[in-house]
Amino acid sequence: MTHPAHEQDVHGPCLPGYLEELNGVAVALLDDAGAVLEANRGFTRLLEETTPQHGDARSAAWLFQQPRFADLTCALADESGCVFRGPITMGSARGTPRSLNASIYRRADALLFVGEYDVVGLERVASMALGLNQELADIQRELARRNRELKRTQAELETLSRTDAMTGLPNRRHLDDRLTDEVYRLRRYGSPLCVSLVDVDHFKTINDRFGHRTGDAVLRTVARLLAQSVRRSDFVARWGGEEFALLLPETRLVGACTMLERLRQTLSDYVVPPLTAPVTASFGVSEVGAEEDGESALCRADRALYRAKREGRNRVALAR
Repeated sequence: MTHPAHEQDVHGPCLPGYLEELNGVAVALLDDAGAVLEANRGFTRLLEETTPQHGDARSAAWLFQQPRFADLTCALADESGCVFRGPITMGSARGTPRSLNASIYRRADALLFVGEYDVVGLERVASMALGLNQELADIQRELARRNRELKRTQAELETLSRTDAMTGLPNRRHLDDRLTDEVYRLRRYGSPLCVSLVDVDHFKTINDRFGHRTGDAVLRTVARLLAQSVRRSDFVARWGGEEFALLLPETRLVGACTMLERLRQTLSDYVVPPLTAPVTASFGVSEVGAEEDGESALCRADRALYRAKREGRNRVALAR
């Protein structure tokens, strides 16, 4: 089997080895430019008899007189992958064209040429070519299935990378991306935006007294209550530890305070077993300025949060 050096490493051998010595059938795999990727002895004989005196010696496109090679590369394949079946005239630089009874199949970005010198040999190779095309179709279907699985897995991994494992809320990375988008909307359209940081009160005491399992249950409960109590356009994320963050688009500071006061009351009405007293939280909130970045607004909300804790906890404090 002939494997031209300039193509062999890219495509690798793909025709069965028993075709190598066949003279009665010309078999070759050619790319869409006419370069010979593989050829058996029968096709090599055609090349030797019709060596071109001009043009690209690496291309066999010039061999095809009727139909022309360019027409074959554009032809539509039938269900078996065949783009041409019938008599074909192969050119000759020596002036003597050769006619073959040929079958030509589309194989991805290449054409599989099978030309008849010997009828029995042609039938054998044509059957093999159909098998190869079926095998290629099976491989393509399997690749498509695996690509779908890969995309689904990538989407799942992306979701996991942006989700807090304990609470199921978006994590800090997801929050940063969303905050960037909301600040962009504020600057472009003038849409108001408030940000808030929430800290569960006395969380260390809860952990120390009731254990980390109860502490985790408290965090999951707070996460659920916050997520259930905000608007669809709002964004709740775990900030870290016992802290959560909220983005409140299309909301001025007065409206944000009203909303956060309602959230504070919702939390303070809920008892997480085995605790005997309700869980409370402190809130700090700031409205993002027209020329302010998200990080600066969060820093102001954080300072307001610590002022709320200093002033007795379980309250909402506005950034100054």
